[in-house]
Amino acid sequence: MLINQSNMNKICQMTQKQLILKNQHINNNLQFIIYENMTESKKIEYQNHLDQSFENSQNQEYSNNLMFQRQENQDNLDGLEQSETQNQINEETTTNQSFLCQEDNLIHQKINPNILKNIIKSFFNFLMQQKNQDIIIELIPNKPYKQIMKNIIKYKKQFKYNNQYLVRLLQSKKYSKIFEYYITFDILDWINSSKLKQLAMHLQCIDFLKQCCVDKKQLQAIGFYTKKS
Repeated sequence: MLINQSNMNKICQMTQKQLILKNQHINNNLQFIIYENMTESKKIEYQNHLDQSFENSQNQEYSNNLMFQRQENQDNLDGLEQSETQNQINEETTTNQSFLCQEDNLIHQKINPNILKNIIKSFFNFLMQQKNQDIIIELIPNKPYKQIMKNIIKYKKQFKYNNQYLVRLLQSKKYSKIFEYYITFDILDWINSSKLKQLAMHLQCIDFLKQCCVDKKQLQAIGFYTKKS
């Protein structure tokens, strides 16, 4: 598969908003294509996952609204006794800690270690395929192909499949751009050719990685989770 200079320029010039919209469009098409080719049992599993995700989203929205309402109530408690005010603060602290715990759990779901390992391994396989030589040369310029492959093999051997190395990959000047290209344009080939378990979670992780490529602030959440684990 070849990438011409025009496409390369479009990738480099794409604004953050455009890339987010493009990723969302690609991800929606990708999920539709895969869903249509699922067995009935997998369709049921996927629908259950969507229902659970919607329920989690509703619960989180309710929790956020509840926290906002409590904060408004707190602003009206200035005339109460000191002990009542302190009790309210303690309750808010407990709620915030619970919310942070829920946020950590959501991040953990998106970057499930086994699913992350599957995706990164597929990326390395993409790098090692001779048919992708032209793409690799364009996205990792200024070095001969043999030297690039030598560096990739070394990088692959040293790579550890955890959050810390994921952050390094997404921040890498050498490999982050080609990783972004892979999960945006080429990963569909791997998904269609693989018998993946937990397909919905793979798609969720891929979408989250796309967001990290566009918005590097997402990496702070990954790093925060890594330090606590």
